Amino acid sequence: MEMPKPIYESLPILYVIGGVAAISTVDSFMSFISGILLGSSGIIIMFLRRNHRRSEIL
Repeated sequence: MEMPKPIYESLPILYVIGGVAAISTVDSFMSFISGILLGSSGIIIMFLRRNHRRSEIL
């Protein structure tokens, strides 16, 4: 199953925004941990996609 390109490209940004929202809005330890995990996974996905695209060009 393939996702539409605009949705696929925007998912890591939404992960980071969701992580920041989870950290900043709820004052519980689990919310903080969930926000850190969600935000860091979005950043990791962005880096992996960037590296893969660079390797395809070369």
